[in-house]
Amino acid sequence: MLSMWDKWIFFTQSRIGLTIPKPAFDMLNIYNLRGEEIATLVAEQRAAGIDKFNWDARGSASGVYLYRLEAEEFVPP
Repeated sequence: MLSMWDKWIFFTQSRIGLTIPKPAFDMLNIYNLRGEEIATLVAEQRAAGIDKFNWDARGSASGVYLYRLEAEEFVPP
């Protein structure tokens, strides 16, 4: 499960919360609206639990970005 902890649109950093119900290889990526991958915040085997990840968007254009979590047993459409 993903959650946005800080939704401050005028700041260059966002904190994204990640809840993993069981150990799995997870990837958390940031995309622009054209579908281009901008950043990878997580790409590793993770233990079950709750984590928070900061995305420092300095150097990225201002605008709307999407994030996507992929886990071993779950990949959203």
